Amino acid sequence: MENQGAYFVNLPEFQVALSDSISQLAESQYDAAPADRRLLCEFYPLSEDRDRSNCYRVPLIDIYIPMFNAENYIEEAINSCLNQSIKDLRICISDDGSSDRSVEIVREIQTKHPNIVLEEHRNSGISITTMKAISLGNGLLIGQLDSDDLLEKNACETLLNELLGDESVGLAYGSCERIDAKGDYLQKEYSWPTFSRKKMLQTSICHHFRMWKRKYYNRTSGFNPFIVNGIDYDFFSKLAEITKAIHIDKTLYRRRWHGENTSIRREADQTRNTYICILNSLNRQGLTSIRPVAPNQNEPRRIKFADVQTKPALIYFPDYSRSNPYQKLLYSGLKDGVVVNSGSIDHAIGKLKYLETEVYFHLHWLNFLFRDCADYKEADLAVINFLNKIEEFKKEGGKLIWTIHNKLEHDKKFIDADLKLRKALCQLADRIHLHDKSSYGELIDANPVPEDKLLCQEHGNYIGYYGDFNPEYRKKSILAGKQRVLFVGQLRNYKGLDRVVIMAKN
Repeated sequence: MENQGAYFVNLPEFQVALSDSISQLAESQYDAAPADRRLLCEFYPLSEDRDRSNCYRVPLIDIYIPMFNAENYIEEAINSCLNQSIKDLRICISDDGSSDRSVEIVREIQTKHPNIVLEEHRNSGISITTMKAISLGNGLLIGQLDSDDLLEKNACETLLNELLGDESVGLAYGSCERIDAKGDYLQKEYSWPTFSRKKMLQTSICHHFRMWKRKYYNRTSGFNPFIVNGIDYDFFSKLAEITKAIHIDKTLYRRRWHGENTSIRREADQTRNTYICILNSLNRQGLTSIRPVAPNQNEPRRIKFADVQTKPALIYFPDYSRSNPYQKLLYSGLKDGVVVNSGSIDHAIGKLKYLETEVYFHLHWLNFLFRDCADYKEADLAVINFLNKIEEFKKEGGKLIWTIHNKLEHDKKFIDADLKLRKALCQLADRIHLHDKSSYGELIDANPVPEDKLLCQEHGNYIGYYGDFNPEYRKKSILAGKQRVLFVGQLRNYKGLDRVVIMAKN
């Protein structure tokens, strides 16, 4: 049932009974008759009696091979499967109406290796052939091999350990190298170091060799028969949307480059279908207002994303709105014309890289930068790292706005680092915001603001935000008739609340 894609939910009231049942099942496995144990071993890929150097009726791994006129390479491809470091696998081959000796070669190999299954049908295209090949198996895991390519000896074992070692991982893939028609090394293939959902949305980064859990395959709609080229990108996008994917940066696959590869012959189809795959992924994820665009028409697959409404994005940092309504009130008038969110400088850089829109980074207080620093060395390093990211953001086309709330940070833990940061921000910022122009003279020594960048906007009020003050409070208060102190804002050391209380007492 799990292999077919069924979902299981453990209800709390059944947990104890379930645990007892599992314990009884484990005990009965060891008490079972030898014949029963052998049957369990044959049908259950995770049986403790399994020897991965043998083949079984229900294999641990099904390696599928879609085949069409592959007489020059199919025997090598099959042998690379048979020579794997583990043998608990089945080789599932679907022939798409080959007119050469491909089928004959496979049948001849089959006589010596019963773990090879072959299906034939009239020419129907790569998607249909792929799904027919996968349907020939019932193993726990599925591995992919093209009929003209080769697996490294440890390919299956390497990915198997990742998939069985972490239940949350449903897709594992390695890296590959390119070989010529004779099998000689040409170069390393493109390899993105770690899996990223954002990067996967731009281009296919699930490199050969790929292996995944069958249950997740059955939870997708499979391979798209209406896409001539790019079916792998479409399918692995679907798969990565419903399970965790992991990249093992080891060469596990040898991809043959002989001039007849589909990706070479149908380049225009692949480019067009890349956009179709991306649009389908966006729609599945509910991102219907986002569309892929190519800023450079000479590089149509270097894709960014644009909001259909093309609104500028403003990202503010740090977010103090939980304890202070200032930021919410400040941006309340921008809701219709600008998309406003809180986020770090990394968030802002990501927006620029993946969205074709204007991005503004509005920086407020700077004390966040020094909060976790233990000494001046760490403070200086924090300043350098932050300024490097600001420069990267600017190079990507972002605009920096800085509101100077204080001459120096109130905590005054690392004054020299604070001054260094402020002077650099004055040079990097596109606009510098003050709440009162009269404070300019007081700020200028620690914050050398160029006058042409200066933007003055008075601090807004909070009228109506907290509701009306109830005068009845005075009569009902336990402090009625006594002296009171009204304190506004966060309880912070630098504000000297302890001194205010002492003065009030005296």
